[in-house]
Amino acid sequence: MIFRLRYVCISGVYMLTSMTSSLSVQVVLSVRKTMSLVFSIFYFGNPFSLQQAVYTAFVFGGTLLYSRASAGSNPPQQPSVKKED
Repeated sequence: MIFRLRYVCISGVYMLTSMTSSLSVQVVLSVRKTMSLVFSIFYFGNPFSLQQAVYTAFVFGGTLLYSRASAGSNPPQQPSVKKED
């Protein structure tokens, strides 16, 4: 079961990499890791320090700024393959 879940996650990252820029992939992965951390803190009842709250706010704030800044830009174009005669 865990191996299938890993396969799905890795396949999703490869698909995302082929569709967006590498910076967008890193933003998505950072948000995913932060969400995982926040979920585990609440699920297991561990304390959530002020420093962790500040860094979590940085991740989500940076993601919001990036999404607003890149909303007006064009998506990356697929490279064209030239056929040789």
